[in-house]
Amino acid sequence: MIIMKQLCTKIILAMLISMMSIQAFAHDIEVRNADGVTIYYNYINDGKELEVTYNTYSGSVVIPEEVTYMNRIRKVTSIGNSAFITCSRLTSVTIGNSVTSIGSDAFYGCSGLTSVTIGNSVTSIGSDAFFDCSGLTSVTIPNSVTSIGGSAFYGCSGLTSVTIPNSVTSIGDGAFKNCSGLTSVTIGNSVTSIGNSAFSSCSGLTSVTIGNSVTSIGSNAFYGCSGLTSVTIGNSVTSIGGAAFSGCSGLTSVTIPNSVTSIGERAFWSWICQKSFRRLRILLLYIQPHSLIILFTMLRYMYQQVLLKSTRLQMVGKNLLLSKKEMEVAVRLSTLTARNVLRPPSAIATVS
Repeated sequence: MIIMKQLCTKIILAMLISMMSIQAFAHDIEVRNADGVTIYYNYINDGKELEVTYNTYSGSVVIPEEVTYMNRIRKVTSIGNSAFITCSRLTSVTIGNSVTSIGSDAFYGCSGLTSVTIGNSVTSIGSDAFFDCSGLTSVTIPNSVTSIGGSAFYGCSGLTSVTIPNSVTSIGDGAFKNCSGLTSVTIGNSVTSIGNSAFSSCSGLTSVTIGNSVTSIGSNAFYGCSGLTSVTIGNSVTSIGGAAFSGCSGLTSVTIPNSVTSIGERAFWSWICQKSFRRLRILLLYIQPHSLIILFTMLRYMYQQVLLKSTRLQMVGKNLLLSKKEMEVAVRLSTLTARNVLRPPSAIATVS
């Protein structure tokens, strides 16, 4: 009896696995291209159009603009969600000009993918579309694209440069996060928002120019971009999110326009600032200020020096710098002169 139950259980499990496999590979039609590659499709838009669906693809794949099946011609207008997910042996993809959308997770984990050509009709690139395509070295985003989804190119460490065309209006959260090989980014003039962590941990990125159309830079947008040395922020930016440029230890020049009304917590924080502020905290233990006013003036002066020495932050139009009179007060302090602000006494010089 027990053996019979075990046998029935195994049969049921086998049937379930078989059903799951069939569901995973479900498609309406399959058509072989002229190059011998078979592509699998589902009908969409009441059967008038086709969408590429999942199967185990490898090598080079060309998505045609239209397909003839059963004496009827249909346009291929979409690459479905997860259509090529984890196809690690896929090396290159050419997407026809009839395709208008690339679904979420479309090429997720295609580690062998080295090049992608996106057709001129694609308007949206879904979230995680090229997630962790570490072998991808080049991608051209056409002028038709208006939105790049969250984590769309997350972890594409082989990418060295990206040009975001003028048609794009938004860059999703984490869109290019962990693209460590990325050295340059050109952001089009229509982008209005840069999402949270959009370029986070792009350690190879050296310079960024943010166009005048951008109004907001999200939290952690360029977090950990240690190779970043200069940033130019457009005249329309009103807000810079928390930790937006935190950890950019190589940053030497930043110009913040008058349009900026809010800067988030630790927006420009780095390990250099952390080290300097730690020294400041220790120095304060040795200071016997005559009044709270003098202490406040000293703190502002030291804060100014940290910013100028560590990141040379240029706060254009911002009332963060000391006035001439306040500077004189700080310099006159006998316990802490201007030249020693960032030079702790020998007793605490070894503290790091």
